[in-house]
Amino acid sequence: MHRVLREDFDRTLAERGVATPLAPDAIAAVLQGAAEAGIRVRMRLENVGGSVCWTPTVQRVSRNADYTELRSSFGRMHVSLLVGPSWTVHLAGADGAGPSVEGESLADGGWVRVDAADPAQLGAWRRLCRRLSEQG
Repeated sequence: MHRVLREDFDRTLAERGVATPLAPDAIAAVLQGAAEAGIRVRMRLENVGGSVCWTPTVQRVSRNADYTELRSSFGRMHVSLLVGPSWTVHLAGADGAGPSVEGESLADGGWVRVDAADPAQLGAWRRLCRRLSEQG
């Protein structure tokens, strides 16, 4: 799965205007913005040890000195603040839910992808990603 996402991302970089660089805290900012706007997100985390995809129903976000925590009643996910560089990728992708916010952890080779989980919220999600792109 990591190879597919990585190849897809590398392909998007070759297309002009498809991937927009974001600020270093983009993953944390998009999680916070989505939680505040009530946008349900899907998180995909990958590294050499495997991958996990999680779509919490109720999302809460908090920031720590070293990571951002996405949590719900049934679990939590920590995303290191060292993730970066980050981009907004404007392709719809196989699931048609684009854009996504993606980042690579240079520390461990991990990959993070955040996109909208609910098709009914794509408009709000796209507005949030556009704001992030304009700030980056």
